Amino acid sequence: MPPEVQSAIDAGDADRVTALLTPLPDGMSKSQQKKLVKQAQIAGKRLAQGKPAHAASLPSAGAKPKAEAKGDGGAPADVIKPAAGTVAGVEEQAIIADLLAAIGGLALPDGAASALQGQRAALCSAIAPRVNAIRNDAYAQGFTARA
Repeated sequence: MPPEVQSAIDAGDADRVTALLTPLPDGMSKSQQKKLVKQAQIAGKRLAQGKPAHAASLPSAGAKPKAEAKGDGGAPADVIKPAAGTVAGVEEQAIIADLLAAIGGLALPDGAASALQGQRAALCSAIAPRVNAIRNDAYAQGFTARA
């Protein structure tokens, strides 16, 4: 996703997102465009209420043990490749925002934190498949739960 589209989503400007994505970029579907516009609308409403554009949510405590039980935990981030056309949602953006905020407090070499900030969209896309898998597992657990 181009950085200007991400900044328009963060600013809550749905009209600008629509304008930037018209005509649709190669590899983007109409439903992906609608999702991005919806994310911008939600961010705009949150900003109008005086809240941050993205809700700061943490993954559930049960998600990591579940991933380790399946044997796919601990895979290096550079091995995980986002699927073509993956759109980072609000959850991914919130996780990356929290990670970047935590990274700011670390003693990193000059320019490392700003380089990571510049790669926010790529980081969101990189974690999108894992967040989706966690979401699907939670849905399946809730669907099969018995009272």
